[in-house]
Amino acid sequence: MKFHPINVPTATDLFFVNQLKTAILTGKFNLGDKLPSERVLQEQLQVSRTVINSGLKKLAALHFIEIRPRYGAFVADYRVDGDLQTMNEIINFYGGHYRISLLNSIFEIRKLIENDVVRLDCIEQDEQCLQSAISNMQNLAKATNSKDAAQEIFAYVHSLALASKNYVYPLLINNFKSIYLTLGEWICNEVDVNSISEENLKLIKLIKSGDKNIAIAYNNKLINWSYEILTKQ
Repeated sequence: MKFHPINVPTATDLFFVNQLKTAILTGKFNLGDKLPSERVLQEQLQVSRTVINSGLKKLAALHFIEIRPRYGAFVADYRVDGDLQTMNEIINFYGGHYRISLLNSIFEIRKLIENDVVRLDCIEQDEQCLQSAISNMQNLAKATNSKDAAQEIFAYVHSLALASKNYVYPLLINNFKSIYLTLGEWICNEVDVNSISEENLKLIKLIKSGDKNIAIAYNNKLINWSYEILTKQ
């Protein structure tokens, strides 16, 4: 078996990508604007042509720009072709606390998916998956940093999705993993993980009781609580 060289982005590569992404997201470049040529960028930033070229390709992969052969690079409308990776880049850039419109959209989707997951969990009563969710919350209470805590929160949500017996919901949750981890870290930096664990364990008890309406209402309360933490001034 032949192995290929590993290309690791340098600090210069990342700085160029972040600088151009910042210019786009802060409105210094508008939708449809043509970016300076690679030669001009190279001269202004005093970096190699390779750094410029790879950085533009990275931004194109994130749907922030469109590269048109022989014409140059243009600021793209990431709402049209963007994906979850694009959204996570935007969330990380804005820090979540003052991009209320974006968080509103994310939490609306969370309610649509997670409330129906809870409804199905109340019906299916999958003991094995619910026990996994309990274990996730017990591990959360022991987490020593926000990154590990966010992993347990995501695993908990995914366990509940598996418990629903719906084939699509676990896949959707997996596709949103980067978003859950990002928001989870922020929340765990603001709130004691023990309180998060206790509240979610209460939800599992309500699910086990089989009362769909009460469980969904409580889940709504938890989602709203998370939203308030992230949007507090």
